[in-house]
Amino acid sequence: MLVARTVGLTMESISVWTDAHPVVMALLIWPLVSAILVFLCTPRTEEEYARMNPRLAATLKLIAALGIDPLKALEALQQITERRKK
Repeated sequence: MLVARTVGLTMESISVWTDAHPVVMALLIWPLVSAILVFLCTPRTEEEYARMNPRLAATLKLIAALGIDPLKALEALQQITERRKK
């Protein structure tokens, strides 16, 4: 009972904070959600895209284009750090 009460208070405080800071939440939540969707759903090769339903493949490409691709982001960060070292 105490755990449920504590979780309820925590969720309530999170809800109050998110209502008070909608811009911050948009800047945090959209990149996180899009990165998860891209990482879990997007095929990595053109052959995988070719085997999919064309509309589904196009939808996944759109999600990747509008969001953050974590693998490409890490690749870009690696390139940035390598150029700084030279």
